[in-house]
Amino acid sequence: MKIRQITRDKDEYMDLLLLADPQEDMIEKYLDRSDMFVLVNGGDVCSVCVVEQLKNRKCELKNLATRVEDRGKGYAKYLLRYICERYSSTCDVMYVGTGNYKRVVNFYEKCGFINSHIVANFFTENYREVAEKTEALLQYAEPNPYAYGYNDACTAFARGESAMYTIGNYAIPQIKSVNPDINIDSFTFPANESEADNVLNSGVDLHFCVMKETKNKEAVYEVLRFLYEDETINIYLEDQGGIACKEGDFELPAELEGMRAYIEAGRMTDYQDHHYPSEMSVDAMIQTFLLDESDNAVDTFLARFDSDWTRYNKDLIWKVQQYQKEH
Repeated sequence: MKIRQITRDKDEYMDLLLLADPQEDMIEKYLDRSDMFVLVNGGDVCSVCVVEQLKNRKCELKNLATRVEDRGKGYAKYLLRYICERYSSTCDVMYVGTGNYKRVVNFYEKCGFINSHIVANFFTENYREVAEKTEALLQYAEPNPYAYGYNDACTAFARGESAMYTIGNYAIPQIKSVNPDINIDSFTFPANESEADNVLNSGVDLHFCVMKETKNKEAVYEVLRFLYEDETINIYLEDQGGIACKEGDFELPAELEGMRAYIEAGRMTDYQDHHYPSEMSVDAMIQTFLLDESDNAVDTFLARFDSDWTRYNKDLIWKVQQYQKEH
């Protein structure tokens, strides 16, 4: 493995940077004034990080991302250790700004970082464009899209009442249960002006675990081994139209062919709802926002998002406040 600094053409690594920070305009704000480093293994760029030098012997880790196929191999930790050592002679403090995603927070805590403070009004100040674009989609929808529940919408699409359906591939089995012969293709949602800036929203919602006190562990492991066999996975993929999380010779379902380039290139980002507590009920919050026809609907929505995020992260905020009192 080698680590090298990138001093020009930094935007060539935008696809990788977007895995950690899904808003390109925010990345562009700090990219030119910051230092970029990449970890290369076997000729491939596996991880990237961006560090901004601040005043008073402080710096901030603005971005740290690893290719999807290279995660779990320790590359990010290796790169982070290198960065900490490199800046130790010029900085006494390194900040990291991240959402309240438990896996990410745990990663940084294991690397020696400590929660220091919560940024107030973060969504109000940074997510206006996202809210406005979401609201703009309504003009392309059915006259009364709120009349459709999930099952109703799948049925309507299966019966040809709509040419396009803004939904994930998890809806394919439901749609085909109504119309088994329907010809479905898919594409990555064009959220940006340029196709080169788009990323596929994807993630894993389910994982298996065996508790320490579980009785008959071998029986449980036997079930897991069966579920992890290639033949079993292929049966599941054929029925559900999904993508295998196991390396191997697995066919991409025909319904996902339109997204093949994004999948193979790793141009993907995690589900948004993995980054905030489920108690926030963001799905209901968004629907309330879209039903609001007042002139200040966006402001109301973002203000509520900020307040609810604070409300449902009280434990984390309390830990930060305690740390601030002690230091």
